[in-house]
Amino acid sequence: MAQVEHLRRNLAWDVVDFGLQIEIWGDEPIAVVRGERFFESNTLPGGRPFAFPRYAVGSLVDFDALVTAIVQDLFNACGTSGNWACTVPWNELLKG
Repeated sequence: MAQVEHLRRNLAWDVVDFGLQIEIWGDEPIAVVRGERFFESNTLPGGRPFAFPRYAVGSLVDFDALVTAIVQDLFNACGTSGNWACTVPWNELLKG
């Protein structure tokens, strides 16, 4: 996502659509854990790739919503549901 923003800023590609495809590969089960006051842990089976749906990468103001969707899709794949927002310090990550 940072690379998309870099291309948009430096090459003036702000009208070009970008997509994101993510796959997780691993031999061992993949554990996901979430916790603030409690911990919740589930796993994806190992030995096969887990492919997320394709995501459209919108503008920078939509990046947190995209990260939230990706994290929720991962937890849903592990059999855990939840509705929480994820935030990332994009201004810090995109400096320079």
